Amino acid sequence: MANKMTLNPAATEPITGERKEYFEKLRNNHVPRYLFRAWTSDSGGGPNANINNSIAIVPHAFMPESGNNVSSSFYNTLESELCRMASMHYGGGHSLSAFSSWAVSLALVLCYAKELSLKRERTHVAVMDTHELGPDVLVWHVPHLINAGNHECLAFGRIRGRAYQAVSFETWVTTVC
Repeated sequence: MANKMTLNPAATEPITGERKEYFEKLRNNHVPRYLFRAWTSDSGGGPNANINNSIAIVPHAFMPESGNNVSSSFYNTLESELCRMASMHYGGGHSLSAFSSWAVSLALVLCYAKELSLKRERTHVAVMDTHELGPDVLVWHVPHLINAGNHECLAFGRIRGRAYQAVSFETWVTTVC
């Protein structure tokens, strides 16, 4: 059994009660307002697997053609399934995930974007304002979910609207640098 600090891979129910309150405190008190991400059209399995564009980030599990029956609500999903998805997503596994990866450090994301741009065209840098997210998108620091990834946050849900902005890395470099 997992400790109170992380998702329990053996749990057969969704997270409720005091445990839900605990995870909500973590989410509300330990996630920065702004998070960052670098992506290309190949990120997350490519355009046939998910959406990464200047309008939205939509993880695999929420794509209509995925055939997945993941709930659009974190707290309606079995805790064991959340644990599996978070672990597989963080570990780079090839499975349907309702999560997208975000970094706390803009410097880290810009270095990653530069690396991606040397390998591929059309690298983008995105920012998410966690205070502007709708109620269907929940974000955690990875160590609160699976005891890994101090540099990363995982967002459950479709990120779009006022909470999300993206620009090509080329535009970033020519405008900011």
